[in-house]
Amino acid sequence: GNIKCACTKLCVVQGPNSKVAVAITGTLHHMAPLLDWWNFANPVGEVPVFQKTNDWSRLILAYPSGLVEVIEDHGYTYRIDGNKGFYAFGSGREVAIGAMAVGATAEIAVRTAAAWSADCGMGFDRVVLEKLDEYPIQDPTML
Repeated sequence: GNIKCACTKLCVVQGPNSKVAVAITGTLHHMAPLLDWWNFANPVGEVPVFQKTNDWSRLILAYPSGLVEVIEDHGYTYRIDGNKGFYAFGSGREVAIGAMAVGATAEIAVRTAAAWSADCGMGFDRVVLEKLDEYPIQDPTML
C-alpha cells in the first residue's frame, strides 16, 4: 500500500529578474538541491545523483511571463509557453488534462484529480502568476 501525507510542494523564490513560482512532483526534499543545481538556466556542476535514478523528481519553474521550465530525469529540460494550451504534471495529470480538455479551469482540474486519482487528494496550493509580486519569498529548504 501507499502512505499519503500532506506537504507543500510549491513556493515562490526570487529569480534573476522576477519572482518565480517553483513546484515539484515526486519527493519534496529534492526541491532545494534541484533548484540550487538548475540556478535559473545556468546549471552548476553535475545534476544531483537522485535525478539519475528511478527516484527522480520533476522541478517546475513558472515565470510571470507564462514561461514554464521543466527539469526532469538526468537533467533533461524543456520549456513550455504556459499561455498556450494547458498542461498538468504529477500523479493525477491524466485526470486533470481530461478535465481541462472539456473546459475545466486549472483549479477545478486539480480538484477533480484529487477526487478521482488514487495517488492524489491531500489538498493543493495555488499561485496566480499575474499576482506573483504579492507573494512572499520562501526558502524551499523550509517547506
